[in-house]
Amino acid sequence: MNIRFGIIAVAAGASLAAVACQKQEPSSEPGMGTETTKQQTPQEIAQPTSQASGDPASKAAEQATKPSPAAPIAKDVTDRSGASSPAPFEGEIKLDYHPAKGKGTRTFTYLIKGDQLRYDQAPAPQTTPSRAVVDLTQDRVVALGMDKKPYVEMSAKPSANAETSIQVARTGKIDTVAGHACEEWMLTDTKRQETIDACVASGIPYFMLLEHAAKGKVEPDWATALTRNRAFPLRLIHRNRKGEEIASAQVSRIEPRKLEDKVFAVPLDDRKIEPSPGMKLPGVS
Repeated sequence: MNIRFGIIAVAAGASLAAVACQKQEPSSEPGMGTETTKQQTPQEIAQPTSQASGDPASKAAEQATKPSPAAPIAKDVTDRSGASSPAPFEGEIKLDYHPAKGKGTRTFTYLIKGDQLRYDQAPAPQTTPSRAVVDLTQDRVVALGMDKKPYVEMSAKPSANAETSIQVARTGKIDTVAGHACEEWMLTDTKRQETIDACVASGIPYFMLLEHAAKGKVEPDWATALTRNRAFPLRLIHRNRKGEEIASAQVSRIEPRKLEDKVFAVPLDDRKIEPSPGMKLPGVS
């Protein structure tokens, strides 16, 4: 009796031990035990498990993986703020013009403020002092004498074909005249077969009246090309078809300074007259 009970007890103990082993050692095959081992995907293997959100190292790593915000788009140079655009020139420019034959040196003093400009021609042999006031925003030019003569107001806007005979070649070569940088341009008048070698300062407006200006043509064609391009010639040489010099000009002084608006005003006591074809403009010589 005792022997049989001992055998039964031993067998029962062995069964309990087997059951305990099954609970402690889960099967590696699904469905074969009470608990299975999860298989990792390739994505999980490649990405380490993140640490707790409160861990500083974890936060730093998380921030590093975030895409950085897009950089702000730079403002266009035409933006009204003008942040990326150079300030318009304001000040005085003295230019000496030398015809190869005839009237001798002519000195022009330009006063420029944005798209407004005035030039005064100083007295010289065979010339009379004169003044031109130009507003390129309104395409308006006023020619007047310096001695209270009548003045003429005209449109500064050239006709549609005013510079069709002018070809402009920008060489990219930079020089310095009167302490200011300029680029070498070659202007070719295909109709007259003339050339103008000019070193121009971009962004500074220019204007030069014809002695006998008419509606739709108030400047020489080559000057119209420079006016349209807001390019002031700091130096130029004008040659005919044979390569002979017609005239030359060079700036001797550039002085940036503040200008009052009144310097571009027409005297109230001057008398306005209407231009006529072939008329010589007041004071222009």
